[in-house]
Amino acid sequence: MIAFFSGRLVDFANRFIAAELVRHGVEGIVPSHGDILCALYEKDGLAISEIARRTHRTKSTVCVLAGKLEQNGYVERRPDPQDRRAIGLWLTDKGKAAKPVFKSISAALCEKVEENLSPEEALVLNSLLARVVNGWKD
Repeated sequence: MIAFFSGRLVDFANRFIAAELVRHGVEGIVPSHGDILCALYEKDGLAISEIARRTHRTKSTVCVLAGKLEQNGYVERRPDPQDRRAIGLWLTDKGKAAKPVFKSISAALCEKVEENLSPEEALVLNSLLARVVNGWKD
């Protein structure tokens, strides 16, 4: 049952996020881009390999997602100021401007997930999900 319910939750969350992006007028972004942008909101200029590590995605997946974000003007690739051989992914003004929208959508998603839970149940759910994700080994 875990596979069924976790799959349904991902489906529900992705549809919710996609609808909220449309409602906020954000174009050229799908839910999977959120991981990349959130990593850059934490620390701008990260290398693809570091984004992959932080988001638990493969480098090739991050490259594809970053390419689409770059094409739509949310990020740009630039040499790392510390190591000119390395390339970092940097937020553009458009990418930075989207941050409040992403925070708002994230908060709304949390409210949606927790609306049928008590505050104690929400804390337990968050704790258990974090333990599963952080303990996952490929």
